[in-house]
Amino acid sequence: MHTTLIVARHLPGSEAEIARLFAESDASGLPEQIGVRTRKLFTFHDVYIHQVESEVAAGPSIESHRKNPLFQQISKALDEYIQPYQGSWGSIHAASATQFYQWERGRGVVPVE
Repeated sequence: MHTTLIVARHLPGSEAEIARLFAESDASGLPEQIGVRTRKLFTFHDVYIHQVESEVAAGPSIESHRKNPLFQQISKALDEYIQPYQGSWGSIHAASATQFYQWERGRGVVPVE
């Protein structure tokens, strides 16, 4: 299982609308096409954290779907509420947190890929 954490800024108070937009998008076939198994959204003040769990690394799959009309629709709708943490939108990799440590019960410290 791969976990991706996208970090951005959001308009405080827009959480319900962001959740509604994702619920609508998640009801389409887009998550399955991209390979998303789980999506969780978090906020901390104006920081937006988007956790995606997938069978394979999400970055390449998301990048390959940028021209998909369903992807473009959700991206455009979210532009009103979510902005890049720094700079402008580029690749998913540029907007993602970098994992540097992992521990699992029964396994201990696990090397980070």
